[in-house]
Amino acid sequence: MGAHFADQDAGGNVWSLTLEDSTERPVTHLEGKRGRIAGQSIATDGTFLYFIWGQNRSDIWVMDVVTDVDE
Repeated sequence: MGAHFADQDAGGNVWSLTLEDSTERPVTHLEGKRGRIAGQSIATDGTFLYFIWGQNRSDIWVMDVVTDVDE
């Protein structure tokens, strides 16, 4: 039997913790992926892990600022 927890400091991966001997092992490989696990809600049905994946997106705008305008 194991428990799962999100380790946001190590690439945001989900790890499995075996309660009998406290063995930890990663069960996802999320390093380098855009986004992160949103919150700490992780569920499993024994086959799959379910969690919310969040991505922040934004646009970058560039403009020239003209300070000398000949009138």
